[in-house]
Order: sequence, then structure tokens, then C-alpha cells
Amino acid sequence: QDDDLRQAEKGIPVEEAPPLNSRGIEPNNRTKSRKNVWIISIILIVIFLIVGLTTGLVVSSKRQNESSNNSLTANEGGTKPAPSPSSPKTSEPTTAVPPGPTDTPTDTETTSPPNTPPVKEGPLFYESSSGIFQVKIPLFSSSSMRGYSDASELKKDLTEAVKFRINRFVEQSNTYLSRPVSGEVGTEDGLAPEAPAGSASSAAGDVDDFDTNTVEDSIDEGDFLKTNGVYAFAAYGQYVVVWDVKTGEQIINITLPSLNTTDGVAPEPIEPYVIEDSTGGSDGGERNLQVIADEYYYWPVAPTVQSLLLHQDRLVVIANGYGQMIRNELDYLPVLYDAFSTNVRIYDISQLGTTGELPLVKETHIHGNFDSVRADGNKVHVVTFSGLDWWSPVEQQLYRYQSQFQDLDDDEYMVAARQLAEDELIPNFVSRLIQDLSVNGELANIARVSMWQKRLSTDSKIEDRVWENGIMNGFAQVASFDMLDTSSDLTYSMSGTLMPTSWGYTYSTNETLVIAGQGWDWIEEVNGSRQTTYLQGFALLDNGEAIPGAVGSLDGSILNEYSVDVVDNHLRVAVTIRKDLWVFEEAEDANATEDPAPTLRTENYIVVLEIPDTNGSGVNDTVIREVGRSQNLGEDGEVFTSVRFSDKIAYAVTFERTDPFYVISFANRTSPEVLGELKISGFSSYLHFINDANTLLLGVGQGANEDGLALGLQVSLFNATTATEPSLLDRYAVELDKNVYSSSSAEWDFKSFRYVKLGENYGILVIPLRIDSYTSTEGNFDGFILLDVSLDGIFERFTIPHVNSTDFRLGCYYWAQLPERSFVVGGNVTTTKGHSIRNYNLDSRERLWGIDLDADRDIQQDQCIYW
Repeated sequence: QDDDLRQAEKGIPVEEAPPLNSRGIEPNNRTKSRKNVWIISIILIVIFLIVGLTTGLVVSSKRQNESSNNSLTANEGGTKPAPSPSSPKTSEPTTAVPPGPTDTPTDTETTSPPNTPPVKEGPLFYESSSGIFQVKIPLFSSSSMRGYSDASELKKDLTEAVKFRINRFVEQSNTYLSRPVSGEVGTEDGLAPEAPAGSASSAAGDVDDFDTNTVEDSIDEGDFLKTNGVYAFAAYGQYVVVWDVKTGEQIINITLPSLNTTDGVAPEPIEPYVIEDSTGGSDGGERNLQVIADEYYYWPVAPTVQSLLLHQDRLVVIANGYGQMIRNELDYLPVLYDAFSTNVRIYDISQLGTTGELPLVKETHIHGNFDSVRADGNKVHVVTFSGLDWWSPVEQQLYRYQSQFQDLDDDEYMVAARQLAEDELIPNFVSRLIQDLSVNGELANIARVSMWQKRLSTDSKIEDRVWENGIMNGFAQVASFDMLDTSSDLTYSMSGTLMPTSWGYTYSTNETLVIAGQGWDWIEEVNGSRQTTYLQGFALLDNGEAIPGAVGSLDGSILNEYSVDVVDNHLRVAVTIRKDLWVFEEAEDANATEDPAPTLRTENYIVVLEIPDTNGSGVNDTVIREVGRSQNLGEDGEVFTSVRFSDKIAYAVTFERTDPFYVISFANRTSPEVLGELKISGFSSYLHFINDANTLLLGVGQGANEDGLALGLQVSLFNATTATEPSLLDRYAVELDKNVYSSSSAEWDFKSFRYVKLGENYGILVIPLRIDSYTSTEGNFDGFILLDVSLDGIFERFTIPHVNSTDFRLGCYYWAQLPERSFVVGGNVTTTKGHSIRNYNLDSRERLWGIDLDADRDIQQDQCIYW
């Protein structure tokens, strides 16, 4: 009958055929009536049984799932979901539809974890006809990992996404700009948007410690400073400064090629003024200081070094700043705002000891602003993010103030806008974007375009509001190459995904790279949208390529890259769920919506998900599925401030007014258990293991009073040897003066943290330190502090100043700064900060040598900034 109805709707005649009995003879009416009675009776009995059974299952399911709203898996399979009280009730024009003839069914979802609601079957789509275009966009699911076999498939999905964005833009143009005015675009302000063992102090001897502080020991990460124990390489604006780590002799500076542009030219020099400084210089004598006028400060347009990698005799330098220069030379305007913005350069360092030279081996330019880089030996994966230019190729052309629309009423404008978009703007935009997503004419490994949302709301206005800026505003790219490859060209493979945002966090092991991006999902139980973390997994193949491997999602947001961990093919993610939901209720105006005041309650979980073992072999199983989660950690209103994972243990800190320190066991992945909890004041922003058993941890953060107000830098030593009774062994507060504030970049830039291990339970902590006085030029400090750490406690070893207290806002320095880093070679510690390099012996505390990079800079002739 369904087939007949579909034929009738299409105007196709339906052939009537008399029913036949088992002998092929038409039965008489009495026989048919008797048979119909029996059939109806049987059907009624079956219906009563089904209704009773379904009611029981629904009640049981609702009781089982009251404690959680999370569904970590995508909606899979090719079957239309049966209606149930927990299924979203959708209304036109937004619908959830089963796969049609052109929708390839994917694998069917399996058992949901105990604390998540039942998973609906069937790929879901957002479908709307509320704008000038009818659109159909798939929701986030494992289908995203199918990728594209050719450009025609990608073209179809991109076209739908562009239509969706245009629908919202044209609607807003009609709403806010329905009264056209005369004049050209941009002639009025605001019209065109711009786009020992335990002693207080232990001998260091000739200890070495110079590897980068990374999330995973087996994976190297790019940083602003790298050293092989012989030479050090540090990023300094447009330069890479190279020096001998033992003598401090500067060997060479790598200078990035300048830009062919006049943008950012320095202003005319402003005559500095002179002040008398009675405090004296470093030698105790009086001095005159030249002070830079505020108007003289400027930031030039120049390429800058973003990251360095060092492996064997190759130095990889990653820079940005060349994008606009390259785009100006193209014969087309890229859709990616940041096309060709990341410059990758490989240098040969083998000649440093003989000729003192660093020859450039090869280079290339890739799309996106640099985010991070991971390396497994010689295999390199560069992660970049790029925004999409919607304004100039699409929205500016459809702007209501354009001359061709000025004499049109609302309906006429919509018709004209549709015609222009359909005939010119959409084909051109899609064509150019496909060109951006190709390498040497071949389409990259791109995850399928989707709306980063797993469930549909009950009202189409919700999706329209949540996604009013479109479903693809950024492109996350992974460019992979071999840094030891001997070919003349730097060739790379590209993989990526189009995202609703243009940023995310990156985590990597030897086999998996995960990009965690932020999106939203509809939560039917509360009639609102909530922050959702979407996980795009990339399989790292033996040949060095990265390809889309798996997807997953979970309610909430993550803190940083340390919130993610992979062990034994299981992903562990620490998420904070903020209950500040965007709930949409009807206002007095039927065409408007209003947002009630958000609640501030929070929940914190560590979720365990299983990663499918695809290894690039196919997409039969590409869903990252939840298998367990911890209890809610922290008090109401608290959020994660630091997380650190070990193989079967995790340590987490939450904070609002106090600092609960948790020890969580993952011996049973399906049911993580909180073994111990410690409540103290203040909080830690970073946790670091200091012993092999991973039971002693250093925490760097801020002290706080009873109201949660930060008081200054503190370092804490936690002991979780007895997991059920974690304790605070000691705490070191840098200062307690209310007129002074102290901080360390180690609180947020974890690569600036260095712990030099001298024994199983003791060592030396080296971190940057800055102290600012609110009331005096005295007492300021900018440099490093070294602390002895042992079971006896935390004690100051000595400090390394990089600038005099009175020079904080004086002097003439280059516009860039050295990274705040430290490393130890042969028992001597080298620190870099601001514009200077210092080297001290760990035991004698004596300064051995120093480099002041801007010592010869002349305030009368050079462009300058303060310290």
C-alpha cells in the first residue's frame, strides 16, 4: 500500500489485481470475510502485546537513564526509529528523516552505556524549507568518516551548507535592513563589517635534562626552543637564535625572508625623553635612562617563528606571516581566510660544528594558522586552523544595501537574492573552496560535511538560532610529511574536517591524533542547547599519513590538551558541563525568542570511550563509543582546573572556592572509581609526576582565600601513595603581600615547566616567575625561581633575574620576546626570557655567562618596545 501511495502521488497508475488463494483461484466473498476476521483478531492481540511490552520497556529505560543526558555515539543504521516518549518530537519544517535512495546506510549502533539514553537508529538529517532554499544536512555521525571519493560528492554537501548559511543571512537582511537607502556599499559607517634522598638541597652534579615537556613521552611536540645538548635553537620573532649551550657563544641567527609589503611601516621616530634614576645601575652607579614615548610602540608586519622541531640533523622551523603575500599572487581568491599562512622550512644542522652554517633544505606553504605540531621520530603532523571567508564572495554580494536590491520590496529581494546565489555565488564559492581543499590537484582526505549536532530540537527556530552563523566556519587541517625525506620538494599529505569553529585542542599518540572541537547539541529533556565536545579522530598510518578515522562527542567542554588521554585503545576525556543552557521560549512577539537567565551549575566527569580499531582499513566501525564515566567531581559551581592521567589512575583538581584533589581509578573502565579526595585552599593549574610510580605530584597554581580570591603563585606537593588518603606534603607560597601579585607562565604554558629529577623522590623545579608591585618600582622581579623538592618539603634554591626591578617599563628592545624556557646540560641551567639568556651552575649558584640580545639597540635609530 505504501508503494501504491507513492505511485499515486507521482501520478503513476496503480494496477488492481485480485488476490489469489493457495491454488491460484480467486476466493469467494464469504471466505475472504472469514479470513479477514481471523486476521483482524490476530492483529489486535499482537498490538495489545506490543503496547504492553513497549510501555514496560520505556518506563524501565527512563528510570535507568534519569541520571545522564549524554549520548556519546552517533545515530546509525538504515532503519527509521520507532516513536517513543524519549525520542525528539520534531515539527515542520525541520525533520529527522531515514536514509533515502541516495543516502548510504552505515553500521547499526550497538548497546549504549548504562548511563546514557537509548540511541536512536538511522542517520538523522536537519531538513528545512524555511528560507529561500530548501536544505538537507546530515547530523554529526560516523558517516562523517566516509570521506569523499570525488569532488562531485563534496560539491553536493558544500552546496547544502552554503544554502543554509545564505538562508540565515537573507532572513537577517530582511529583518534588520528592510528599509533600503541610497548610496553604495560601505559609504556609511558600520555598513560593511570588517572582516637525597630527601635533603633540603641535593647536589645536581652533571645532570642533563633538556627534552620538551610533552603530554605523551613517546610523542615530541613543537616548541619555541629546542636543543640537542650541543646547540640551542630559540624563536625570537623573525629570527631563530642559535648558540653553543656550554659556552654561550652565538653561532648564527636564522632570519626569515622579509615580506614584500609596505604594511606595518614604523612611524616616524619620536624623540625619547630622559629621566634621572637615583637607584643606580647593576654596578651600583648612577645612570640616565631613555624612556620610550607611548606613541612609539608599534607591532610590525613581519613573519614570525611559531614552533621548532629537532630530529637527528634536521631542524623544522614553522612560521607564519607569508599568507597574504602569497594570496596576492594567486589567480583566484581563496575561500580559506588563512590559505598558505603556515610556512614550513627544513634546515640541515650537520654543518654547524664546521662551517657554522644552517642551509635551507626545502620549504612549503600550507593552509591555516599554525596550532600545534606532533612528531613520532621523523614523521611530522602539523595541525592548523583556518576561518572561511563568507563575506566577500557571498554575503557582501547579497547585502540588502547593494544597488540592485535597493528598489525591491522584501519578497522581490528574496527572489533576486536566490537567483543570484543559485546562478553565480554558490557555484563560485564551492568551486574555490574545493580548490583550497586540494593538494596538487588531488582532493585531500576530508571528513564529510555535517551539522555538529547529534539530536534535533522540537522547533526549527532552535537550529536556525544556534547555527545562525552557519555550520562550517573553519577548517582543521593535518599536514603530514617526513622530515628526513631526501627529495628536493617538501611534499605532504593533507587531511581535515570542516568545523563550526576555527579552533580546537590537539592530542596525539603514535597511532591516533584527536582534534577536540567545540559545538552545540540539542538536549530535549531540558528544551535547550548545551556545549558539546566533538572528537575528530585521525588514524596515523605507518606511511606517515593521517586519515579521518573515527568520531565521537560528549556533553560539555574540555580544559586543555591534558584533558584528553589514550591508553589501550580507550580515550579518556575530562569534561565540564556548564548548565548555562540556551533555552528558547516563546516571547510575546510570536516571531521572537528570548533567552532566560542561564543557571551556573556545573558537573565534571571523566568519560571513558572506546576507539574503533580501523587502522585506515575502512569505515565499518568509526564511532568512538562511551563505555563508562566517573561520578560527578567537585561541588556545585566548580570546574576542572587541572587533570593528569596515568595508565590506570587519573588525578584531577576542581575549583571555585576550595581545591578538591581527586584520585580516580580506571581499573574497571566501565565504572571509574574515586579512590580518594583531598580538600585544600587554592588550586593547581598544572600537575606533574615526579616519581616513577606516578604517586608524587607537583602542582603549580594560585593560593586563594576563603572566598576563592587568588592571592599569588604557589607550588604544592601531593602524595597519593595511599590512593584512598591523598595528602599535601608541603606548599610553597612565593609571596603573601596584598600589594604584590605573583604568577608563572607555567600555570598556562606547560612547556615552561621543568622538573630536573635527581632521585626517585627528589629533584629541582625550574619555573618562570614574575612579581609585580602595585605600589613601588622596588620588589618587582622577572626571571626564574628554582625550588628543591623532596619528601622533606619545598625550599627555594635560588632565583635567576633577567631584568632589573626598575627596568620593567624602560629600555629599548626588539618587538618580539624569547620564550620562557629552561634546560639543563652538564649540571648547568640555561634560562630564556624576554630578551636575554642566562646560564647558572645548579650547585654553586654562580652565573657562568649571559646573552643580552638587544644590548646594541639604539633608541634613537631602532624601533623599540619596553622590556
